[in-house]
Order: sequence, then C-alpha cells, then structure tokens
Amino acid sequence: MQNDLKANSFFGLVIALLIGLLWLSTYISVLQLPSEGSYWFAGGLILVLRVFAYTGLFIIAHDSMHQSLMPAYPMVNRLIGQCALLLYAGLLFQFCEANHKNHHRLPESKEDPDYCCEGDQSPVAWYFSFMLNYLSSAQILRLFVVLATCFIPLMIFGEDSLWRLILFCVVPLFLSSVQLFIVGTWLPHRKVDVSLGEKTPRSLTLHPLLSFAACFHFGYHREHHDFPEVPWFKLPMLRRQCLTANISQDPCH
Repeated sequence: MQNDLKANSFFGLVIALLIGLLWLSTYISVLQLPSEGSYWFAGGLILVLRVFAYTGLFIIAHDSMHQSLMPAYPMVNRLIGQCALLLYAGLLFQFCEANHKNHHRLPESKEDPDYCCEGDQSPVAWYFSFMLNYLSSAQILRLFVVLATCFIPLMIFGEDSLWRLILFCVVPLFLSSVQLFIVGTWLPHRKVDVSLGEKTPRSLTLHPLLSFAACFHFGYHREHHDFPEVPWFKLPMLRRQCLTANISQDPCH
C-alpha cells in the first residue's frame, strides 16, 4: 500500500513538473516571438499550448485539494497545489479547497458554490454566476499582481508587450476557465429530465484521448465524484472498470 502511494506521488510530481515546465517554456517562447507580426502559426500554437498549460495548473491544484497529487507526502502535495493556483490566477488554496469540499459534500444544492440553483441555467449565465464566487476585490488584486509580474519581462525583452500579455496570458487564462467550467461543471451538473432516468453528476462520453485533450479527464465527472481520491490520470481506467461491470447507466454504483 505504501509503495503504491509513493509510486502515485512520484508520478504526480512528474506530471506537475511537466505542466509547470510547459507553462514556463511557452511563456519564454512568447518573449522570443518576432515583433513584425508574421508569427501567426507559431503564435497560434503557443496560444493553444498556453491554454492547455493553464488548465493543467488548475487540475494539479484540484488533485492537491483531494490529497491525490502526492498522497505519500501531504505537505509537498499542498505546497504544489498552492503554487499552481497562485501561478494560475493568484487564487488562494485554502479558499478554493473549502469551496471544492462544499461542492463535493452538497453538490447541486444552494450550499454548492459552483452550482447555479436559481434562474437562467444557460452556460453564459451560469459561468458568470460561477465566477462571481471567486472574483473578490482581493482576488482581483492578486490576479493583477500575477499579470504585472508576467508583464515586466515582456516589457523588458520584447515589443508589443501589452498585446502579448493579453494574447498569451489573459486570453489563455480566460479560455482555460471556460474550458474547466463547461467540461467540469456545466455539462456534468446541469439539470436533466429525471423521467428519462438520467442522473447527475454525469460523465461525458468521450474517448480517453479526447477526454484528455478536452480537460485532463475532468469530463469523467461521475467517477470523480464517486471516487474523489483517484487522481485525474487514473480516471479512464476507473471508468473502464465501471463500464465493464455492466452498469454504464449509473457508473460505479
């Protein structure tokens, strides 16, 4: 058992380092882009990779909240989660952890900070309701500090620094938040027709490769709620086990 925890912790650490390196290397690539505006292909590729890296940072922090990133080393597990959230958007780990625990404890209720209980449940309305739970004045100030820190090297080493900050830091962060919301909140938790026997949270029917690209398997959401201690990279295996047990209509039950 202890060996399994250490093996999972090593794998979790490697993944966290790879995602962190991807974020850093793509940021350095932004500094090196030519200024004459003929870099559309390279810029587009970097933008896509930046969105992927931002989403990865949040998934690292998410697993850290569940003590599944480095289960054998709780203090390191928490430290990595704190660093990932700060780099992501200046978010505070303790605040996000408390919200996420309430989401798992009372999903789709008034006590669930990620759920839109009343009014318009369209993705746009729900997204803004969701974001308001996290965008306090203090959080906006922390985000400003993070973006200002990213802006300084852009200003020193390159031209069009403000546009580069917007295109390669602000836009990827926004797209990442939309990706996490759609795949990890709105699609799994939106209201369903109970007369059809559909239950929430639901898992998205995606091939593992597409699920990974979509949001680091965050779409396998029923399995995650049933087994929150399972790290993200083991969710495809868990889903196969549930489906193999011939209970695909109500996975893991």
